[in-house]
Amino acid sequence: MLQKAISFIDTFIPDRALMERADLSVARNFVFTHIVGPTFSQVISVYLYRADTNHGWQMWTIIACITLFWALPFIYKWTNNIRLSALLTVQLLTFTSLFGTFNYGGVSSPFLPWLIVALLLGFFYLSDRTALVLGIFAANFVVFVTA
Repeated sequence: MLQKAISFIDTFIPDRALMERADLSVARNFVFTHIVGPTFSQVISVYLYRADTNHGWQMWTIIACITLFWALPFIYKWTNNIRLSALLTVQLLTFTSLFGTFNYGGVSSPFLPWLIVALLLGFFYLSDRTALVLGIFAANFVVFVTA
């Protein structure tokens, strides 16, 4: 079963045979977290759908953002660029967290801890570009505070 899961994950990894072992491990981790993470996060989508009887654009934006994470392994496969995919991950997760925090609960929002995850993922996948990760985070945070 584990071998089937790894084989499935490897279908999203471009030029797997040319990668070093450490790079392959990072690529597999990226694909795995972007398949499993949004799957678990759909629970929040279901909760918002049931709790927010308005079904307004805010709810649909958050649901769309959570669903978009499933597209990132495909983007990685098509672009063969894990840095671009990781950059999109940081941006999307930061936006989703701040947007969800703004619209659902403020500082007591269940979306707020996702900010820490976004920052950690940015540092993990883009460890040699910490200024870029912090810049994206800061820009999103400034827009959030302004809103």
